Amino acid sequence: MTTTTMDQNSSRPPATRSGPQARAATPATSSSTAPASTTTTPGNRSLAPTVVDLASVRNHAALEAESVHQVYEDIAEHFSSTRYKPWPVVEQFLLEQRPGSVGCDVGCGNGKYLGVNRDVWTVGVDRSANLIKIVRDRGFDGLVGDALAVPCPTDRFDFAISIAVIHHLSSPARRIAAIRELLRVVRPGGHALIYVWALEQGSKRQFPGQDVYVPWHLPTRMAATVKGPVVERDGSKDVVYQRYYHLYKQGELEEEARAAGGTVVRSGYDRDNHYCVVTK
Repeated sequence: MTTTTMDQNSSRPPATRSGPQARAATPATSSSTAPASTTTTPGNRSLAPTVVDLASVRNHAALEAESVHQVYEDIAEHFSSTRYKPWPVVEQFLLEQRPGSVGCDVGCGNGKYLGVNRDVWTVGVDRSANLIKIVRDRGFDGLVGDALAVPCPTDRFDFAISIAVIHHLSSPARRIAAIRELLRVVRPGGHALIYVWALEQGSKRQFPGQDVYVPWHLPTRMAATVKGPVVERDGSKDVVYQRYYHLYKQGELEEEARAAGGTVVRSGYDRDNHYCVVTK
């Protein structure tokens, strides 16, 4: 029987927020390929997350191509500059791997986890060619690839990680398929660590629903072309990109991991994320 535990050093997430602010949010109407449009006026400092109406989405891959893949291609340099400190639970998982082990970081971003444990070899995989260029420039091994089709052999790795990636997939079937693909590349007995954003967050961030567009503010000086509304913030102008997220309820990640054929070894809540360690 599968046992799911909360790590002793991980607190349970706070209760889901409700109230006037959440109820007042107006769902955005989504097309099959593009995020909901957002309007702003001069002087606005920020844009709030908006709800995605997935019932009107006919092509989930196209939504992700527009609101995830292309966004990270455009913001890669700026995004990388904000990602430099490993999260403690992920760092511990990597340091626990035996010397000589081989691993895979699916959705590796700028590769900040690839050098945590110098006694193992880890290859990074990311859909963004611009992020993989950063990975290689930093001296790590990286491949351009999709979380739904990892370009690696079956049963090859002793461990794998997927940190803040699967929540960018816009249907349960696609998220389960990504977990199944993560397990495919791990050998029998190997472990995979998965992190996803939690709906029940203890920080100041609040969300109007489980499926949302979350703004990323890119300084206009770093934008090749202006593809979103422009807002003024701290005396400068930013281009606002909308990234799709599915916010996970407590227990939802474990359910999807089991649906993918995995066995949940442990799970927890850390830094506004739900996580679990899965084996096959």
